[in-house]
Amino acid sequence: MTFNQVIWKMAKVQYKKYIFYYLCNSFAVMFFFMFSTVYFNKQVEEAKRLDGIQDALSIPGVALIVFTIFFISYAHNVFMKRRRSEFGLFMTLGMSQRDITRLLVLENGVIAVASIGSGFLAGAVFSRLFFMLLMSRVGLQEVMFHLSGKMFMYSLGAFLVVFLLSVGKSLVLTLRSSVILSMKSNRVAETIKMRSPIIGFLGFFIMVGSLLTLYVTYKDSAGSYLPLWTIGVLLGLYISLSQFTSFVIEGAKKFPGFYFRRMLFLSSLDYKFKQLTSIMMLVSVMTMVTIFYSTLLLTFYKSSEKDAIGNNPYDVAFYQTETKNNLPEEELDAVLHQPEHTIEEHLVLPIITHYEKLPYVEGVQPYYFMSLDDFNQLTSNTLTLEDKEYLYYINTEPEYGNVDVNQSFELTIENEKTSYVLKEKMVQKNINLLPETHEFVIVNQKEFDHLKTALNAYESKLHLINVSDWRQQPVLSGS
Repeated sequence: MTFNQVIWKMAKVQYKKYIFYYLCNSFAVMFFFMFSTVYFNKQVEEAKRLDGIQDALSIPGVALIVFTIFFISYAHNVFMKRRRSEFGLFMTLGMSQRDITRLLVLENGVIAVASIGSGFLAGAVFSRLFFMLLMSRVGLQEVMFHLSGKMFMYSLGAFLVVFLLSVGKSLVLTLRSSVILSMKSNRVAETIKMRSPIIGFLGFFIMVGSLLTLYVTYKDSAGSYLPLWTIGVLLGLYISLSQFTSFVIEGAKKFPGFYFRRMLFLSSLDYKFKQLTSIMMLVSVMTMVTIFYSTLLLTFYKSSEKDAIGNNPYDVAFYQTETKNNLPEEELDAVLHQPEHTIEEHLVLPIITHYEKLPYVEGVQPYYFMSLDDFNQLTSNTLTLEDKEYLYYINTEPEYGNVDVNQSFELTIENEKTSYVLKEKMVQKNINLLPETHEFVIVNQKEFDHLKTALNAYESKLHLINVSDWRQQPVLSGS
């Protein structure tokens, strides 16, 4: 019987472990690919410029990488633990280390290729369902599913890095091991190194320190260091789990009567606990991600609701021009004025937009004019302005309105320069965040009517609407 026949016969006898190893790697490829269909989606990539989306995807991305590292490493260790005894037998039959290396590379290469093929196939089938469920869950049904080369390349690269590191480690350990130790690998207990409660305390310190640092720096860094501190949390968690029983045993030694009566039990517990560290790490990571996603939607909803209330004094706001949002009032009332959300306030503010050519440089200066009567109605003030006087209104919170304002400006009206003098600057948040609603020039009604006819300006109407219950409000947007 040749070596190839021996190897093939042993493979047929031990086919279950090959199937287990193959399925684990195939699932890892599938998980990577399913996440890539979300992370590298074109519409999601555009949305990742928003802080919340970037943070939402960075945490599960880091967790997926950590999960895959432990998952593939654990599956490979289980597979290789039994294979080493077979390698020892092969070496006693005369197989050289070169033959062992070739065999190890060949069988892992075949399993890797098969895992990649089936993983991509299963990922292509189930990723669409996963994508649709996730987008439906977060209320983004308009995001379209698609496949791209980037999704395949990143999934392939991430899997190969983890897989090759695991195979390389096993190859080194197998070649450095003696024939006798290889044959007894199934019956030899694993050596657990670095058993120290100090290391466990260091891991706990890294985990807590990463969480605290993330909490302190998150606002200033806008979440840019979130993946780094997530890695710190997971690393500290792994070290803490691996040294937990060492810490318990060290504490038990402080009570000799208790420790010596239970020394055998504690030693067995220490060994089993450290053997299962990878499994507990996998469960912990997936639990963390599950809890994160279960609270993510609520957190985003609350954050969005808070921002909507803080940045939008009115429930609905939009500009109306001759070609955009030009709805008759009857149609607008038919949509908004319903029994569950009646219209309580509706302001229509005429706005003039004029672009004045700059005198010394190339370009124009935009001016957004509003009449004083409309401004008083908007802000509940009783201000007055003389002709050729203006009030400069900045639509923002007072703490952000500390900007210098020109004491005067000139407009070209009927080929003549007309000067306007600043009377007052007012900083107040009264209008929703829309394009061209940050700064306004307020003039009295006479000047406003004059500018409307004398300037080559664009006229529009700013609609501001409050309803009784905006949560029941149909979604309308405008600019």
